[in-house]
Amino acid sequence: MANLNERIVDVLTNSLTESELVSVWNEYCDRNNYFDDRIEDMGFLDDECEGMSATDIIKFVSGEEFDIHDNWYKHTIYGLRSFDDPVDEIDIDDLANYIEAHDDDLGESELRDVLDETDDDDEE
Repeated sequence: MANLNERIVDVLTNSLTESELVSVWNEYCDRNNYFDDRIEDMGFLDDECEGMSATDIIKFVSGEEFDIHDNWYKHTIYGLRSFDDPVDEIDIDDLANYIEAHDDDLGESELRDVLDETDDDDEE
């Protein structure tokens, strides 16, 4: 049987939708003050840029690779960077280690189920 960390990685990589994985990642980032590592849905960009001038928006996105047709983006020290696959931006091992070490499902019920299974196994 796989150990707890392997089961957590399996849920993160094989069971969650892309949006659920990003949500778990962002919750992890928030709890650890890793705000620059948060991943945002491209649909949020209009809200984030509301009230900005065209010049401010250009400054906001300049300096990095940015394609409005990508699905996701994140802030960097140089501006915004866009991408299509958030898995490339998420450190699955760090995330799994955090979940295991803190017994923290980060708001995802499938992760809670895995953590609770381990608790049940320990009681037997």
